[in-house]
Amino acid sequence: MREKITVDIPGMSGEKIGHPQGIIFDCDGTLADTMPLHWRAWQVITARHRIHLPEDRFYALGGVPSRDILKMLSQEQGIALDHLAVAREKEAEYLAADRAG
Repeated sequence: MREKITVDIPGMSGEKIGHPQGIIFDCDGTLADTMPLHWRAWQVITARHRIHLPEDRFYALGGVPSRDILKMLSQEQGIALDHLAVAREKEAEYLAADRAG
């Protein structure tokens, strides 16, 4: 007989469950619409680095990694920046916005 699995899910700390039939991961915003939070983070980052990114273009680029967007925008706009470092900044802004609610 297999042992039950211990899960670490907020609100279910340490509860034992039976054998799961499946696990759902929301990796693309299907279950939670995170785009408004990403947009807020992008607004902070683009202002900080003087990058032009209109909201409609942001939504059109949905699903494109931040590092790729930053590389593309910096090339288009002739702005020298480390797109990997700025992508990390953007992720930190997103996480802060998510925590703030």
